[in-house]
Amino acid sequence: MNHGDPGLQPQRTSLAWSRTGSSIFIIALLVLRTAGKAYHGLLFALGLGLLLASGIVAICGASRSVALNSGLKAGGPPWLYMISVMAAALTAAVAAIFCIMVA
Repeated sequence: MNHGDPGLQPQRTSLAWSRTGSSIFIIALLVLRTAGKAYHGLLFALGLGLLLASGIVAICGASRSVALNSGLKAGGPPWLYMISVMAAALTAAVAAIFCIMVA
């Protein structure tokens, strides 16, 4: 039974997107730090890519939050956004493991 009141679930989802972007940003900084110490070009490129991905994820979360605060109906994010966030998080995890192995 749907009463038209989704509760706080949409807000929690937009906050989760922002937290994911922040987490990827922190991992990107750690990858760039390790790349600088190890003089590793692949890690440097991976860190820059993660910086870009963290910005994109944060923008998606912020736009969803703005849509919710302005009273617009916030439907679920497109499947392409969700796959992109999943790929960015997986890349961040692999990069973190690689940094541990290199350091």
